Amino acid sequence: ADTCSMACLSSSECKGSCPVCFAAKCQECQSDYHCPSSKPYCKRITAITRECRADTCSMACLSSSECKGSCPVCFAAKCQECQSDYHCPSSKPYCKRITAITRECRADT
Repeated sequence: ADTCSMACLSSSECKGSCPVCFAAKCQECQSDYHCPSSKPYCKRITAITRECRADTCSMACLSSSECKGSCPVCFAAKCQECQSDYHCPSSKPYCKRITAITRECRADT
């Protein structure tokens, strides 16, 4: 039986795909080590909600140390692909300004 979103006092009450008690409810994770290799990052969805994800793109952040996978840069308070060209891989070498607060690596400008 899955316990996702069930109220809890400790992780011993949480089972299935939501084995961690965090913010008084059963969730997938509180930190990366709770997540499977297919979705290795514990992403902050809200202040009290966490989910395992394949990357941290669009996650709220305070510093780049919170950002992993294909979006390793904290810019404008969210994890993104880049803030400047040097963050981008050679296949998509240009950090393009999409909006005032959004950047993406692109093959051309």
